[in-house]
Amino acid sequence: MANMSSKVILDGEAVNFEGPSPSTPGEVWTLLEDYLGQSGILIDRFLVDGVLWSPDRENNQVAYSIIEVFTMTFEQNIANILEALLKEGDELQEQWKWGPQGRSVNRGLNSSRKR
Repeated sequence: MANMSSKVILDGEAVNFEGPSPSTPGEVWTLLEDYLGQSGILIDRFLVDGVLWSPDRENNQVAYSIIEVFTMTFEQNIANILEALLKEGDELQEQWKWGPQGRSVNRGLNSSRKR
């Protein structure tokens, strides 16, 4: 249960809830996700008393002193995903180029072809 000194910080700003403050991290997550989602904003990181937390954790009914929430826009999320895919693609391309033993696969394929 949240106590009177429990705080929720959203991107560096204190959150003041109308009515009673949510008593668990799960309740905070749900309220913020619903509110932010209306503006196309996603929760990026959610720290409960300094520890990374997500709603799929087994114990989401714990009390908290401070919850820090960091957000990103939908567009930022897409850009991050594309960046990760491009990086992974470059790594796979390099791996294919040199093969598992560090030999050039391309050179081996080209020299083994007979016309």
